[in-house]
Amino acid sequence: MSNAFAIGTMVWCDSQEESSEFPSAFLVDSWTIDFQMIYWRASVVLFTSARRWNPDTRLICFTNRASFLPAVIAKDYRELGVEIVELSGSCLPPRENYERFRNNFNKLEIIQWIAQTKTPLLFLDSDCLVLTPLAEIFARAEEYGAVYYDYMPWNESLSNGLSVRDLKQMLSSLEHNSEVYYFCGGEFWAMKVDYAAKILPALSALLEANKQWLAQDSKHFYTEEHVLTAINALYPGAGFGRRFIRRIWVNHPKPLLGAARSDLGLCVWHLPNQKGKGLDLIYYLYRGFGDAAFLGSCVGVPRHSLWATVMIGAIIGWRFFRSPRLLVKRFCKRFRAS
Repeated sequence: MSNAFAIGTMVWCDSQEESSEFPSAFLVDSWTIDFQMIYWRASVVLFTSARRWNPDTRLICFTNRASFLPAVIAKDYRELGVEIVELSGSCLPPRENYERFRNNFNKLEIIQWIAQTKTPLLFLDSDCLVLTPLAEIFARAEEYGAVYYDYMPWNESLSNGLSVRDLKQMLSSLEHNSEVYYFCGGEFWAMKVDYAAKILPALSALLEANKQWLAQDSKHFYTEEHVLTAINALYPGAGFGRRFIRRIWVNHPKPLLGAARSDLGLCVWHLPNQKGKGLDLIYYLYRGFGDAAFLGSCVGVPRHSLWATVMIGAIIGWRFFRSPRLLVKRFCKRFRAS
């Protein structure tokens, strides 16, 4: 058993039968190689940035099909020293109940892995960028047992279909009178081994309860962050992570959701709508090098440079030129949604 934290992410390769929607990835079908390559490339950018600032830290990619690892990504992983860990998909909910974000539930299996392998872990979504050494995050997780990205502390605000009030009522139905003050984002969390082992019974119970809620066609967990929020409510006392990370919707019209100059001082950026855009630009040209201001000009924090805007347009244009069906599918999906 090592007390040293590893840094991990997940790239899940859906089959056509398993697919669900991930709108921010710019493409529609999660089973296509075009879609999955966006996540593989983003993971290389994440690991490159993590390795730059944390040179001795163990890096791990969790996936369900290690044999699907593209050769070009395998080469990048070897150079960065990234390990591959294969997951079974034991936490996947029924497909018929989840049109969006279904495979995100597989992150919960990583908690089981932490307990079984006795490896403390900081999990980051593949569309994150590391901007500083992460020793302070590791120290906080060591002190509190876990660190979650806490956000949206308003009772009536919805996150992926549920409010904190909804979650409190759901826990009350399980005879847990736990307070729920905020959501715990699924893109960033760190856990020690003993904390992961402690919460495993609650994790199993919550997933079983979710099956019953689905059968009753009632409110249920729509994403993995709802499960993490419930666990944090049942086991209060974890450290707060919002001082380290922010979920940034680049070019969002609402200032509280969009990028700000103050974001340049964070340890980690989560950039959901830069997959296949700014993160691809870094992958093809820079691989995570440069200071926060330079990387920000590539991904739009606080704004894209003119040069980056032109290059991202060229990347997107080439993608559609190479595969026009993607443009047709994107248009049809938007048309049906409207």
